[in-house]
Amino acid sequence: MDGLAAIFWNEFDLDAFNGAVFILRSKPADRLKPIVWDGIGLIMTYKRIEGKGFR
Repeated sequence: MDGLAAIFWNEFDLDAFNGAVFILRSKPADRLKPIVWDGIGLIMTYKRIEGKGFR
């Protein structure tokens, strides 16, 4: 997650440690990984959707 936060900072000039939520989507669009800073650490969850996935 620290590596992803560094990519947000370096490539997109976004701060992952200010309460923003970043959502990464898999290529087949059936999985999401939201990443959020809760004030004491980064939280990453993993959601897999059955069927057609996200649009």
